[in-house]
Amino acid sequence: MSGESTVSLIRELLSEIEKLKREIAELKRQRKVEYEERPRIDINPELLAEFFSVFSSPERIMILKLLWERDRYFSEFESVLGLGPSSLRHHLSKLQRFGLVLQERARGKYVISERGRDVYLFIVDVYNRFLRGEKL
Repeated sequence: MSGESTVSLIRELLSEIEKLKREIAELKRQRKVEYEERPRIDINPELLAEFFSVFSSPERIMILKLLWERDRYFSEFESVLGLGPSSLRHHLSKLQRFGLVLQERARGKYVISERGRDVYLFIVDVYNRFLRGEKL
C-alpha cells in the first residue's frame, strides 16, 4: 500500500469515527430527553402492594364478580362460594377496607361501590389483555 493510499484510508476511517461519535452523541441526547420528559410519579409501594393483595384471592375476585351482577346477602355468598362465616367476613372486610364493597345498613345487603366497579372493570381488562388463553 502506498503512502498516499494509507493517508487516504486513515482520513476515511477518521471521518467514519467522527460520524459515529456524532451519532452516539445524538442517541445519548435523545435518551436523556426521553428520560427527562417522563413525569415523576410518586407511589406508596406498601399501600399499593396491600391494595393488589386484595386481588390475590380468587374468593375476593369472585365476590366482586357476583356483586357486579347484583347486590347480595351474606348468606348468598356462603352458599355460592362455599365459605364459612369467618372466612367470608375476612374476605368482605378486605374489600370494604378499600371501599370496593359497601354494606347497606337497613337490609344488610352487600353492594359493589363505584370504585369497586372501576376496579372490577380494570381486573377484567387486565385479564382480557394479558391472561386470556395463556397457560401459566
